[in-house]
Amino acid sequence: MKTTLPNNLKTRAALSNMIESGYYSGFIKMNAFEMSEKKIVNNFSVKGRLESDDRFVVKAGYCAPLNFLYKIGLASIIFISLYMYWHWISLLISITICAIFLTIYRMRCSKEMDRFFEVYVRCKI
Repeated sequence: MKTTLPNNLKTRAALSNMIESGYYSGFIKMNAFEMSEKKIVNNFSVKGRLESDDRFVVKAGYCAPLNFLYKIGLASIIFISLYMYWHWISLLISITICAIFLTIYRMRCSKEMDRFFEVYVRCKI
């Protein structure tokens, strides 16, 4: 299920109010927005992209440099484990490490989305 926000004046006002009140830093364009939390230091950002049905699809993820490093790190772990295919224990350990990283990533994304919508509802009123 996609998390969406309607594209109307009230939503845009709430998003700009989130930036003006100091909760988030970022930008709002006509077809997209990107925000990262200001008060809590973390490496996550919330991005929204306008779809054809006139709603913003909202996603959370790492900020740009960390997102690249995260993908390169997971790819290198998989490559190293496949290169040493005769050591089944290294393959098992690398799959476990990747699963742990993906679980932590998904939990932090959902936590960031919860925080974002909590502030969004507070600023919408």
